[in-house]
Amino acid sequence: MHGHNYTLLAKVHGQSEEWLDFEEIKKTVDELVDSNYDHRDIGNMTCERLARQIQEQLKNQFKSMVKVELWETGKFGVETL
Repeated sequence: MHGHNYTLLAKVHGQSEEWLDFEEIKKTVDELVDSNYDHRDIGNMTCERLARQIQEQLKNQFKSMVKVELWETGKFGVETL
């Protein structure tokens, strides 16, 4: 078994009157990643599937459109639409 160190960028979209505080966004994303993915066996999940799963979870948390970039290496990553 081997692990990966991913880099995650989450973009939360909304109207200016709906904007959340950056610290609240960071806290929510960190809690989601730490509780569900950090030091966990995610099986044979691809980077693409993992990005889509994280996107759906964050959309549910923020009740807003979320785009996710998930980088497996410095050169290779995916972006959800």
